[in-house]
Amino acid sequence: MKTKIEWFVIGFAASWMVWSVVAYVRFRPRNHTQTWSKLDQELAPEWLKQAQGRRFGAFEMYTPANSSDAAAMLLPPKPNPYPQIMITDENQDGQADSVLVCDSQLHHISVQDKDGDGIFDSHSYSTGLSGDSLTYIDNDMDGVADSRMSLSNGVAVRVGSVWYDFEHEEGKPYVVIDGDPKPVEKIDGVFRLVGE
Repeated sequence: MKTKIEWFVIGFAASWMVWSVVAYVRFRPRNHTQTWSKLDQELAPEWLKQAQGRRFGAFEMYTPANSSDAAAMLLPPKPNPYPQIMITDENQDGQADSVLVCDSQLHHISVQDKDGDGIFDSHSYSTGLSGDSLTYIDNDMDGVADSRMSLSNGVAVRVGSVWYDFEHEEGKPYVVIDGDPKPVEKIDGVFRLVGE
C-alpha cells in the first residue's frame, strides 16, 4: 500500500513540474508585435514597438518594456480582434493618462487626464475614420461636446449652444457669427467669445 501512495505522490509531483514548465514557456513575455504587418508596426506608439506581450487564453496583453510606464494594450482573440483597449501613459509618470476603446468599425471613445492629477478631465468619441466621420470632444466633462472635428469639414467649436466653423487668421482663432468674425479664446479647454 505504501508503494502505491509513494508512486502516486511522485507521479503527481512530476506532472505538476512538467505542467509548470510548459505553462511558463507558453505564457512568458515575448515580442508578439513581430507577427504584425509592417504598417501596424510603423503606426504603433513608441512604447508598443518595444512592448512585451503575454497570452491569457486567447487574449493578448502588451505592456511596455519600461516597468515605470503605465501603458497597456489588450486584444481579444483573432480573427476579429475587437474591441481593442489601449491605456497610455504619455509622460511616463506611472499613471494612466488616457484610456481608449475601439470597435471593429473604428468607432471609439476615450477619456484623458490632461493635467496629470490622476483624474480624467476630458473625453472624446468618434463615429469612425471615414471622410464623413465626426469626433466630438468634451474638454470640461460637463457632458456637452465643446469641439467637433471631421476630415471633410475641419474643426467646429460650440459657442453657447451653436456650432461655428473654427477659423484662423494671423494665428488668431475666430468664428463667423452673422457674417462678422468674432475672436474666440480657449479657457479651461472650452472656446468662448473674447470678452464674454
